[in-house]
Parts: sequence; structure tokens; C-alpha cells
Amino acid sequence: MPRITYYPGDAVHRFTDNRRWSYLIKLPGVKAGLKIPVSCRLIECKQQLVTPRRVRVLASIDLTSAEVELQPATGATVRWKVTPSVIPKASAFLTINHILNLPKEQPAIARLQGFTAHAHISQVITMRDRLVVKGNLVIHIKYKSRL
Repeated sequence: MPRITYYPGDAVHRFTDNRRWSYLIKLPGVKAGLKIPVSCRLIECKQQLVTPRRVRVLASIDLTSAEVELQPATGATVRWKVTPSVIPKASAFLTINHILNLPKEQPAIARLQGFTAHAHISQVITMRDRLVVKGNLVIHIKYKSRL
């Protein structure tokens, strides 16, 4: 849900938007329920004014999972397949292309003054040979209107 801040008598407005994202990383050796730490880093985030009511946001996010050492199985088990003892470090690159639409009660944009964004991970789900990483891209826009 977008958050709007307006100060009467001032032509500077602020707009905040939260864009959810998810990404699937194929990683052999991962089992369901395994805890694998994943970090995300916002590499680059650009904005472009499309119309006075629309802003295009292009963000590049780097996802990196840590190397995890698996505990050896205890007891007598017979295995026909060799299972890895270490799940290697993995990296993925995610690009988000999103268009923000200003609400009707928000004045139109005359000029962008400031733009900040940050990405964070909200959930990591492990499945057989896969990681599903879910997160948010929070975008803050400061702009002048034609008042």
C-alpha cells in the first residue's frame, strides 16, 4: 500500500511504495526445511519520469546464499546416490522493472527531487534442490508539483 505525505503550503511531496518480489534459485543438494542464510544487496536503482503521474523504477538486486555444511547421517543407512556434504555458495541476479502510479489524490509530478530505495528479504523457503527467496523493494520518492 503506497504511503503519501503532503505538507500544505509546500510544493514538495513524498511518495512511498512497497514492491514485493520472489525468485527461485536452483541449488543441488538442498532439502526441504534446511536453513540456508541468503543475503541481498541492491546494486543499482534508477528512476525515470514517464508521465506526470507515472515513474518507472529499474532495480538490480544480487542474491547470495552462504555455503552450508551438512551433518553426516547417523546410523546404518544404505544410499545408492552420493549426497554432497557441503551445499556450495550460490549467487543470482534479479532485475525488477516496475511502474509506479500516483494515486488520484496526489498532485502530479513536475520534477523529481529525491529518490531512495532499499531491498530486503522477508522469507526463504527451501525445497528439494531449490531455494525460493521472497522480499520487498521499498521505494521513496520526493518531488515537486506544479502548485
